[in-house]
Amino acid sequence: MEFTQEQLAAIRHGKGPALVTAGPGAGKTAVLTERVRRLLEDDPKGRVLVISFTVSASLELEKRLFGNGNAPKSMFIGTFHSFFLRMLRVTGNLDGVKLVRREDALSALEEYFEKLGPNAAEEAEQWLDDYDRTRNKGRTFEGPAFSCEGGTEACDPEARTVYERYKAENGLIDYEDMQTLLLRHLREKPALADYCAGLYEYVLVDEFQDVNPVQFELLRYFLGPSRNLFAVGDEDQAIYAFRGSDPTLTVRFEEFFPGSAHYTLYRNFRSGSEVVDASSAFIAHNLARYPKELISDRGPGSKIRFVLCRRPAGELERLRDSLLEWHAKGCPYEEMAVLYRTHSQNRA
Repeated sequence: MEFTQEQLAAIRHGKGPALVTAGPGAGKTAVLTERVRRLLEDDPKGRVLVISFTVSASLELEKRLFGNGNAPKSMFIGTFHSFFLRMLRVTGNLDGVKLVRREDALSALEEYFEKLGPNAAEEAEQWLDDYDRTRNKGRTFEGPAFSCEGGTEACDPEARTVYERYKAENGLIDYEDMQTLLLRHLREKPALADYCAGLYEYVLVDEFQDVNPVQFELLRYFLGPSRNLFAVGDEDQAIYAFRGSDPTLTVRFEEFFPGSAHYTLYRNFRSGSEVVDASSAFIAHNLARYPKELISDRGPGSKIRFVLCRRPAGELERLRDSLLEWHAKGCPYEEMAVLYRTHSQNRA
């Protein structure tokens, strides 16, 4: 594909830390892929670490780079959790330990919450979500009792005792344990930290706005003295706060990496100008963000229509009439999409 000047500037970034803030539909995956490709062309045995947030995104990136081939052994493409798991195994800190299945963890917690009242399944799931989020923020719990300043997350110490005992008795750890376990080893073992700092020459992270504080601290152990971190993201698209992510890490990037480069991809290739302009005006009210002047590469499109209906039946009638109207004007049904909030709305 042909790249814009802004995309090429990011792709051609040299050494040192760099942040790429990419607006929606700005081709950030293409930029990330092309940068990795060029790094490997310069050094086919390149020591490159590429982190994405989902397995599907990692597989897509690997397919774009290598087709049906395999990545070099000196390279790693995957999620944070798969990388941390690999490092724990490489360093021999995961012998005889397995990852807990969420459904098994919830079953163990439900037995405890059943003693407290109804809705045990919902209470167990809510508690585990709170506990995971709290640990992803880097918070530790010392002793049987602990303070809950700033909220009520994971504030049932007895539930924590039940959960931790269940894992210990069955030789299990969860994803948050995996992070904190690796972090503790790196903090306590300088030789291990030195080893990890020399593994990769370049570190690239996709969806950087969804990194949580523990992942961020772990990431810094793998940068080495060159600090060749290439972070791509958009703090305006942060959606994982419920898991403990911290989009302010993106906004504070230069604070953590003084002298870092900053590239902005502001050209949207996906939507018409009406959508881009409206969404830009809306998101501009966020406080912790980089100002961006997004531009639609597709030019004008259809106007946005906002319809408030008095009853569900009226909403369905308006939806039906709109679909029929567009179809009568020549738009095939397979080019239409209906988005809804919950599956219950799909039944209607």
